[in-house]
Amino acid sequence: MYIIIGIIRKGHITNNTNSKNIKTNLTESIRKSIRPLSELNLIDDFLFSTLMETHEYAEKLVKLIIKRTTGREINNFTIESQKTYNGTDKDKHSIRLDVLIKVSEDDTIREVYDIEPNTYYVKDIARRNRYYNALTDSKLLSSNEKYTNLPELITIWILSYDPFGEKRMIYTIKNIVTENPDIVYNDGITTIFLNAKGEIGGSEELRSLLEYLSSTNDNTAIDTELKDIQYMVHTIKGDENVSERYMGMQRMVYYEKQMSYEEGEKCGEERGIQIGENQAKEHIAEKLLELGVEPAIIKQAMEDKNN
Repeated sequence: MYIIIGIIRKGHITNNTNSKNIKTNLTESIRKSIRPLSELNLIDDFLFSTLMETHEYAEKLVKLIIKRTTGREINNFTIESQKTYNGTDKDKHSIRLDVLIKVSEDDTIREVYDIEPNTYYVKDIARRNRYYNALTDSKLLSSNEKYTNLPELITIWILSYDPFGEKRMIYTIKNIVTENPDIVYNDGITTIFLNAKGEIGGSEELRSLLEYLSSTNDNTAIDTELKDIQYMVHTIKGDENVSERYMGMQRMVYYEKQMSYEEGEKCGEERGIQIGENQAKEHIAEKLLELGVEPAIIKQAMEDKNN
């Protein structure tokens, strides 16, 4: 994710010199943190979601991810990007899925794939995955349908880190009978965690895909399929409208952080800086929600790194 949350140095502002130093450090921190569009990788939320906006591009990428992850060739499918599912009640947590793929056969949805690329660490990813599955399932079965009609649900998390620390490229999770794992317990749910830094397991094709997704450039596009995706990426990064949208969001973040400093400077003490920063974070969160950024991602980015 490309959200930039700078760290404001804590402490009382006792004179103009300290005030200027803090402002200089803040500005420099923001400038160093901002990545140009040309340096974004497909695992980054902005580039991935932007590619999903073009149907032809989205089709090729999701087919490639699913094929190299599961070995399945999918056809006759629909794609829904940035899909929002509200909670079961007004006070319940909603979710936003990066891309949802529904595979049909004889006009019936047989398989559903949820692909979730993430560049940031999620401490409670197992429980988050549980909630995503539950809420997604709740939208897949009409009130008059039998449970046997519930399609297979395969969630693919593409992570920039190892979620379990075993250096595996792929972790596949299914429910089992603990007392006898040989008993078949098929609830139709499969969760796959892909570790872009993995060294063990997986195919060479999957390895090259993960390397490309986490470091998207001409050098990592080593085969024909990846070269096709790289052409799409070049097209997107060269689109002036995309560039303007991305830079507009970056300017918004920069402005909000500057406002954070100014609010703190007015109070002239640590509490004032904290109040100003909190107000800026609220403004950032509101703007990003309007732009469709997932609430969970915003919450992660807003966490105070000084704690």
